[in-house]
Amino acid sequence: MTEQENSNDTDLVNAALDFGLGMAGDTFPGGAAIIEFIKTKGLTRKFLDWVRRKEDINILVLGASGTGKTSLRKFLFGEDAKTLRVDRTTDFSTYSGVLRGLGVKLIDSPGEDALDDERRDYFVKLKTEGKKLGIINLVSYGIHEGESFPVKGDMIQDNTYNLDYLQYRRDREIQYLKQWRDILLKDGEARNKWVITLISKADLWYGSKELNVNEYYQKGNYAEELKQVPKLLHRTLKSSSLNQMYYGIVPMTGYYTDDMRKADTLLLVESIIELSSRLY
Repeated sequence: MTEQENSNDTDLVNAALDFGLGMAGDTFPGGAAIIEFIKTKGLTRKFLDWVRRKEDINILVLGASGTGKTSLRKFLFGEDAKTLRVDRTTDFSTYSGVLRGLGVKLIDSPGEDALDDERRDYFVKLKTEGKKLGIINLVSYGIHEGESFPVKGDMIQDNTYNLDYLQYRRDREIQYLKQWRDILLKDGEARNKWVITLISKADLWYGSKELNVNEYYQKGNYAEELKQVPKLLHRTLKSSSLNQMYYGIVPMTGYYTDDMRKADTLLLVESIIELSSRLY
């Protein structure tokens, strides 16, 4: 190893400690893994430059109502992730905090169908500002809870998912995607944006033989819509902020473990670092 490489490693560790990542068993148990990840990806110089500028990551959290946007924000900031169905996000709210040692500003967004105009106006405002921006788009294959209890035969049928209803909700996901894609990622805007498609509620679908969730988001209609944006920095990941039966009726699959949740959280943080380092 050259003297320059040794110096870079020392600078990287010091920067990471300043940034709050810590080493294994310290601030964040995955700190050492993240440092190695940065080096493996060849992002040492970009990461160091970014840390020295002390820029927070601005992340817009999108998704239909009930996909778990607020629960994700609470979970990542170390709060109780449980959110009542009646507690719906009705406007755009920015939360500054520390994400596993990273200074971030998470922008929670409303997902109700009736707030399309409000979302569109906010996206236009962001585009006008022209700032660098990360986007986490939460999707859940249509498995998300509304404010009211489902009518039998609508969302739930014979104590399991109504597949027609899930398809209807996936179609709505595509409509949401087109709305923000056509404002925030078109006309060259993608050059200062990254997108993580975060498939939420993994406790309800992971390991299911009936629901082809991963394939849909990697190769289906959703993936095809994002492919229309050239050179987009994009990752598809899975997550579950908490284990919870669907409306207290449809059980969890039982395949998504706590160790998987920890691994997926680490992968999400690594992806945010990687994409932001390339952007910032």
